[in-house]
Amino acid sequence: MLKTILLLAIALSLVVIFRYIEMDFNISVILMMLILFISHVVYNFLRFNPFQYIANMDVDQNDPLILEAEKKAKSTFDQFINEIYLSHKDDSVVKINYINFHEKCEKIWGELRKIENDTYSIYISTPPKVPKEDYDPDINVNKKDIVDWCVEYKDGTLRGGFTNLALFKIYERKKGKMHPKFLKHIELFKSL
Repeated sequence: MLKTILLLAIALSLVVIFRYIEMDFNISVILMMLILFISHVVYNFLRFNPFQYIANMDVDQNDPLILEAEKKAKSTFDQFINEIYLSHKDDSVVKINYINFHEKCEKIWGELRKIENDTYSIYISTPPKVPKEDYDPDINVNKKDIVDWCVEYKDGTLRGGFTNLALFKIYERKKGKMHPKFLKHIELFKSL
């Protein structure tokens, strides 16, 4: 919406300027198209958020990178709970399988609030794309529904987040190169 308003404002300004200087109509149309195209490219370059893009990127959940990441997350989950979570309760999130309104599985992140027996209380921090009618961000899940985990340490480094690392690799595979912002973010991930 903002981009449309900006491009319209630029177009109207150009019309006024071109009429004022009595520029030839054909030249003014070509020049206006060129200026609007350049404005569009510059706007997209300055406003592009790769993290928002990757969050909405269509990914095959059977992609080998995703399956490998979820396997690694599940194999380290007990270590996360027993060794890390207790001292990082406020900094821990888990990724879960969420069955949406269309009965399809979405992968969404939530803050891990409490553990009782095999029930994990979670506050959903990345809402589903297609929530159920009775959607409530406070939910309880079983261990089998958790597909990843992540903790941010006080120094800003991260543990876990295996599916995020897989998404970065998938982005690189699709686009042919890694986005510079991802490279900086990947450096924050440390092994257990």
